[in-house]
Amino acid sequence: MPTPAPTRTGRPRWRRIARRMVFFVASVVLVIAFCLGGRRITQADYPTAFSWSLFAVGLGLGVVVCVRALARGQRPGRSEVS
Repeated sequence: MPTPAPTRTGRPRWRRIARRMVFFVASVVLVIAFCLGGRRITQADYPTAFSWSLFAVGLGLGVVVCVRALARGQRPGRSEVS
């Protein structure tokens, strides 16, 4: 199987796509965490119904992607090529 051509910056394109997909998945997981307890949002016991573990997973994924992008001097939603 031939290897994919690198982008102009020398990095393989699949890494850029994978990073964007992880960022998207983290966003979706955060939205789902808030939607799962949505019916009980007006009740006093909402914090116990909130899916904190799912929220932590989404937040962790998002933080990892952002920290890696900042370490490389990139913005998470932007293309590597200007």
